[in-house]
Amino acid sequence: MKFLVSDRLDPAFHLALEEVLFFEGDFDSLLFFYRNTPSVILGKHQNPWMEANLSVAEAESVPVLRRISGGGCVVHDEDNINYSLIQKDVPSKTVDFPSLYRPVLEGLRQMGIDVQTSERNDFRVKGKKISGSAQYMRRDTTLFHGTLLVDSDLARIHRLLDRDEGIVYETHAANSVPSPVLNLSEEYEIGSTSEFLARWVDQIQEICQLEPLQLKAKWIDKAEKLVEEKYRSWEWNRGMTPVFTAKWDSVEIKVKNGRFLTVSDSLDQSWVGKEVPEDLLRWFKEQNIS
Repeated sequence: MKFLVSDRLDPAFHLALEEVLFFEGDFDSLLFFYRNTPSVILGKHQNPWMEANLSVAEAESVPVLRRISGGGCVVHDEDNINYSLIQKDVPSKTVDFPSLYRPVLEGLRQMGIDVQTSERNDFRVKGKKISGSAQYMRRDTTLFHGTLLVDSDLARIHRLLDRDEGIVYETHAANSVPSPVLNLSEEYEIGSTSEFLARWVDQIQEICQLEPLQLKAKWIDKAEKLVEEKYRSWEWNRGMTPVFTAKWDSVEIKVKNGRFLTVSDSLDQSWVGKEVPEDLLRWFKEQNIS
């Protein structure tokens, strides 16, 4: 198995590099570790207006980005470790996920962490989630990636995800499944997150043979291009949102591809076709409704 530890902290770059390695990496299997600056990462089929507090994200300059895999919404920061497992040349329908992530799980256990798994392939300590996961499969290639809460800012996570808007949504978008979460630092002496990651890699080395992956210049170039053309773009992060209807009091809007498709007769019809604002509740409240 090849392995790679990124020294960057750019969430858009890591999403892009993950995609490039998935489609173009010339290896049988890869274990890829990275950390990000504060960011909200949506599943491919999710609605950012439903999943994240976009007004808080905007105020705190936290990007809300969409990944290629399904699953729920997560918040990253420098004290959360992300891992990606890419397996090639194995029919996706035959992949056994517990076997695929066994090295990262057993590595944690060898560090003295009493971690259990759930039917959703979450990692848990004392019943609380320390790691969520998501998957993306294409033909004979599988991506399984997850998070690990080491010493993340849980208050920031709640600010970015908690919403009490009173807006009613109707949509077929995938919803996140909330769970109580726990930082490993609350239960274990873990040192700094970078030190913890180094020890984790060392433990995995004892379980399976890891060989460093040398990033090719063409992979980095393609990832940088994807960052600008896709992962920082409004069209991907907002425009890919599944069709939804939002209602608040007597106001109703329908949204397609992140733009107003229809609005209530009491609203300014010139909004149709325009981008939906980040702070949807504020927009609702600012409308003059007769």
